[in-house]
Amino acid sequence: MPWAWLYVACAVPSVAVSVGVALGAPWGRLVMGGRWPGRAPLRGRLLAAAQAILLAAMAAAMVLPATPALLHWAVVALTALSLAANAVSPSRIEARLWTPLLAVMLVAGLVSGLR
Repeated sequence: MPWAWLYVACAVPSVAVSVGVALGAPWGRLVMGGRWPGRAPLRGRLLAAAQAILLAAMAAAMVLPATPALLHWAVVALTALSLAANAVSPSRIEARLWTPLLAVMLVAGLVSGLR
C-alpha cells in the first residue's frame, strides 16, 4: 500500500494545478500542451476541472481496498498515456514539470499492482 500512497502524493500537485486553472489562475502554460500562456478560456477551465476530477478519482482508486484489479490497471494505463503525452508536450515547462512526476506515478502504480 505505500506505493499506492506515493501515487496519491504525486497526484496532489497535478490536481491542485488543475483546480487552480479551473478557478482562473494564470497557469495555462502548465497544462493541456501550454495552449494558453495565462488564464485559460472557459473551455480550458472546464477541461481543467474535468482533469482534476479524473485525476482525483484515479488516485482514490489506487488506495481504496475494494478497487477491482481491472480498474487499477486501467488507471496505470491512463497514467502511462498521460506520461507519453506530457513527455512530448509542446510546452517545455509542462513537459519538465509533469513528466518526472508521472514517471514516478507510473512506477508506483505498477509496483502497487504487482504486490
